[in-house]
Amino acid sequence: MKSSYRHEVIKPDELLEVKLFAFKADSYERIIAPHWHASVEILYCIEGQLRIHTEMNQYLLQEGDLILLNSNVVHATNSPIKNHILVIQLPLKFMQKVTENHYNQEYVFKLNSVKYPIGEELENCLTKLVEEAQDDTTEGRLATKINVYQLILFLLNYHKQPLDDQNRLKSVENQKKLVDIVNYIKGNYQRDLSLTEVAAHFNYSRTYFSKFFKKNMGTNFSDYLSLVRIEHAQNLLINSEWTILDIALSSGFNNVRTFFGAFEKYHQMSPSEFRKKRK
Repeated sequence: MKSSYRHEVIKPDELLEVKLFAFKADSYERIIAPHWHASVEILYCIEGQLRIHTEMNQYLLQEGDLILLNSNVVHATNSPIKNHILVIQLPLKFMQKVTENHYNQEYVFKLNSVKYPIGEELENCLTKLVEEAQDDTTEGRLATKINVYQLILFLLNYHKQPLDDQNRLKSVENQKKLVDIVNYIKGNYQRDLSLTEVAAHFNYSRTYFSKFFKKNMGTNFSDYLSLVRIEHAQNLLINSEWTILDIALSSGFNNVRTFFGAFEKYHQMSPSEFRKKRK
């Protein structure tokens, strides 16, 4: 079975207290649906391009660009061309420890080289992290750990963004709502699920729910539901011998035509072509 992309673990998590890895995407196939996590995530483009969708914004990272995604920020990614991306995930507990509980209470971080140039020191720090990732010796692991802390120091010195109590509480409240909503969608996507039904289930008007979902998830309800269904279909295309019709119906699509249209929108190829390429 041929994969269009691969993950390579660069450093063991337990030695660094953070998760540090790289991925390479060799085609359009690498699409990550909107999601979030407690960890702070830094995406650094070593080669190629990576498109980031976050809330109402979209950014295209090119070679040398990076973006920081704060804790619980909803985001999605896709790879327009072949790329090599370094991912640094800083667990929330770790960030609270090293910032003495100030992160996500008094401030978050603002770092996006697509909008604002970064300093030479930070560029050098990231370059070292990429280089040292290939060194699996004790010295290499220690050097990586030092540079991770140096990176955090840069964030503290130059990239803090004050966070007022009202915005923090609103963010936490919205996140709790989104968890319930997303879990409901993922538990019911295989049937004929509508925006009106989900809104009613959570006691929202259709109009309010539509605006709330798009503002917080960075995509509309219909597109998100399609992505969830496509992710399910991808697994069946790769790991089963089911017919295209059976996969479409199992994934929640009403017919093959709708399935093909949604699939080609995100993969620029038909489900049949995708299966042939991945087998």
